[in-house]
Amino acid sequence: MKTYKQFVIESDQSKLIVENPWGAAFNILRGGSKAGYWTQGANLVSAGIGLKRGIESVRDGDEFGMYNAAAQALPATNPYTAAFKLGAIGVDQMRIKKRDDERKEKEKKAKPEILRK
Repeated sequence: MKTYKQFVIESDQSKLIVENPWGAAFNILRGGSKAGYWTQGANLVSAGIGLKRGIESVRDGDEFGMYNAAAQALPATNPYTAAFKLGAIGVDQMRIKKRDDERKEKEKKAKPEILRK
């Protein structure tokens, strides 16, 4: 059973969420109030990277990239979301490397024989 003090704390938090939804969203993005400072910072940085990759994917019309960027932006609040997030980051890095390798191969084929030497 909750004590009166716990009840008051939770009701005050609920009031803040209703009165300030942007603050609540920011709190969720950084991993909640119980997350440590390092985790909060890492969550904010990865959310920014996910946002950047999401914008790039929308611009390129890459549907899988949009979903992958959304997975990167999830806060690491427990081991499951952290594993999901790290998996999304790994998949994104593999896709970037594959895209760069294909670009280099196209450039290599486009160069004349004299310039290859």
